[in-house]
Amino acid sequence: MTTKTRRYTTLCVTIIIAGLTAGCSGTKTADTTKDAVATVNGVGISRAHFDQALASSEESYKSQNQQLSPEQLKTLKTNVLDGLVSQELLYQESKKEKIVITTKQVDDQMSSIQKQFTDDKEFQAALEKTGMTKDSLRQNLQRSLAIQDLLKKNVLDKIAITADDEKKFYDENTSLFQQPERIHARHILISTKDAKTDAEKAVAKKKAEDVLAQLRKGGDFAELAKKYSDDPGAANGGDLGVFGRGQMVPEFEKAAFALKVNQISDIVETQFGYHIIQVLEKLPAGTAPFDDVKSQINAYLLQQKQGTAVQDYITGLKKSANIKQLIQFT
Repeated sequence: MTTKTRRYTTLCVTIIIAGLTAGCSGTKTADTTKDAVATVNGVGISRAHFDQALASSEESYKSQNQQLSPEQLKTLKTNVLDGLVSQELLYQESKKEKIVITTKQVDDQMSSIQKQFTDDKEFQAALEKTGMTKDSLRQNLQRSLAIQDLLKKNVLDKIAITADDEKKFYDENTSLFQQPERIHARHILISTKDAKTDAEKAVAKKKAEDVLAQLRKGGDFAELAKKYSDDPGAANGGDLGVFGRGQMVPEFEKAAFALKVNQISDIVETQFGYHIIQVLEKLPAGTAPFDDVKSQINAYLLQQKQGTAVQDYITGLKKSANIKQLIQFT
């Protein structure tokens, strides 16, 4: 996915409620019943609005080089329309509850979106691609913020994940938390990226050899890394954190995993230059400790519960709403 595609996607995602509709649109959801594809309590969703939302959703598939079959396209159309209906229904409910969105709230959201683009020209181009203007984007943002406030008040704030929930999920899904062999290491890098000749490479290697000699004599690894290493992590003593196989270039990985704890390597050459590696800790393959993953479990369970609760809330609203679908998908 290109940078511009990511920014376009960001624009779409920002102005809708995740999971409620498959794309963004340049027109107001509320419309007259003329040329409507559906009505929600007498308020129409226009064909133009539906077509724009569908086109936006299809664009996201194209950006991932995914080709939709006729059956998948039919499902997508159904989901897009259902999302637009849900969005309209939620917005109507927010008005019933007298939820007010201030100009400042909309301004802040506009500013946040615009910062995703390199300049106003690129921002305007993205707006045109979605069929929007700044005014229609502001309207969409106002609606979206109102829906967010409604859901926060009536659904999201009422959901919590307990420590028992986290532990139960961990105990029942230990297969999800298996970790391969990993090591905790640090290194000193003498870069060769600016070395144009063999002689310049030889100078870099000599520097690495001098640093290694200081280490062999008992020099402090972290201090020498801060002084000599060309790696961005030099200020942190060359610490690379914990990593598994396949995360480093092959030459570095082979040397690092062959070391014993606290052992310092000989000079290791990679495409980046000359490395001196020290392994600080070896972590065998096995199940990740509960304390290491409980925050991830909490986030996952919260997302699942919130998604289910939002859909249940929408289902409840639909039961007392007058919804008419005026289009059939084949």
